[in-house]
Amino acid sequence: MLTTERAAAPPKMSLRFAALVTLAVAVGHAPAGAWQHNVAGGSGTNAAAAVAVEPITQDVIGAGTLDFDGDHIFVTRVDPGFGRRRWAYYNFENYPYARSNALAVTTAPDGTAVVAGVVKRTGTGDDFAVLKVGDFGAPAWVTYLDGDTPCSDDRALAVAVGSGVVGIEVAAAGALGGHFAVVMLSGSTGAEQWRYTLPNGEATAVAIASNGDVVGAGVAGSRFTVVRLGAQDGHQVWKVGSDDGRAAGVAIDRNGDVVATGEHGGACGQAPCAAVKLLGSTGAQLWRAPYAAVGVASTPPVAVALAPNGDPILAGTTNDAFTVVKLATQIGNLIGRYQHSAG
Repeated sequence: MLTTERAAAPPKMSLRFAALVTLAVAVGHAPAGAWQHNVAGGSGTNAAAAVAVEPITQDVIGAGTLDFDGDHIFVTRVDPGFGRRRWAYYNFENYPYARSNALAVTTAPDGTAVVAGVVKRTGTGDDFAVLKVGDFGAPAWVTYLDGDTPCSDDRALAVAVGSGVVGIEVAAAGALGGHFAVVMLSGSTGAEQWRYTLPNGEATAVAIASNGDVVGAGVAGSRFTVVRLGAQDGHQVWKVGSDDGRAAGVAIDRNGDVVATGEHGGACGQAPCAAVKLLGSTGAQLWRAPYAAVGVASTPPVAVALAPNGDPILAGTTNDAFTVVKLATQIGNLIGRYQHSAG
């Protein structure tokens, strides 16, 4: 049963082992329509985990993990026409015993890259990490957060940048001390402004509304969970949960309403579903999209993006096939589905 409470890295993200870090992006004005940028690493973990496009220059920013006498956060910026590197950044915290992964990346209005992930540090273990990388790959700031439990498995799984109460701010979501966590940081210094936690879980997605409020989604106490938090101090505006499941992705449309992808097990109400749309002001359910209605079997989509008109586009797998589904913004009915299987 879906419940709404008002105020009074998907399962754990895994990194693929590979011989190369690969970023491949198709851009319309490239000579052959597409290019591929490769960065060689060592014998450890080498993987691209996230990608973003800087809106003014159209430069492509990729983030992930590169083995260089230990696994390190690696961020690179390449030009959109030919995929040539403009700069690269390595996080060498705790070198050479590093185990660091970048899990999400976005861009700030000043063109810098903001990265979220996990960094293993001496004395605190795996820490929730957010960093801002500026011109020529120079770090503007790096923020590490540790949970209440010593050496707990802390990690930042998602990051968003938007306008807050005191200018540009960074919202990051993940786990701190084994708990669902959403943290607001200053965009200029990385200083923590506030944090919000729920017991036993992790936040896997985050978005910032036009008024600066933050929406986080994930799992808390084995419950599908979406929360809206006030911009100024992180107070809970509303919280939506279910009897089972987890939220994997979240987006906010131009009306301020929230679309969250979900896992099966009744996470969206009477029957398993792929997505739910919530009224931005109260969290009330506007529609739900059951698995059967959108043709994604019983596998939850892991990501959501919105078309310019607000139609949700979901991505994931079903029956071992790469699957993308488009729903109608008004009632959540299926518009189209694309599937591709290597077989």
